[in-house]
Amino acid sequence: MFWVSHLNQHPSYPSGFEALTSLKDFPAPATLNQILYDDKQDFSANRQNLDQMIIRFIEESDESDYLKNLSYRNTKNKIFSKSFWMLPQHFFNHQTHHRGQVTTFID
Repeated sequence: MFWVSHLNQHPSYPSGFEALTSLKDFPAPATLNQILYDDKQDFSANRQNLDQMIIRFIEESDESDYLKNLSYRNTKNKIFSKSFWMLPQHFFNHQTHHRGQVTTFID
């Protein structure tokens, strides 16, 4: 969720991407190790909704969006500024890592 929130701070979209408006409906973790869902069913339903939101975000963005810089704060309140094209790339690689972690815990 942290990375999707960062993506939604694009300078060309002061109110955020239309596709990411439902981000407010998802629980916002306060820490990196916070448990957001108590059971597999809740996790799975919310993960599917988040995946659809990410697909709509990619469809909504265009090539010019990726040429701009985006500034954001990390969980330690450090400010970063990166080329926007790098952030979705990092996001997809990062979530692959976490999906691998989750699959080791699911029966």
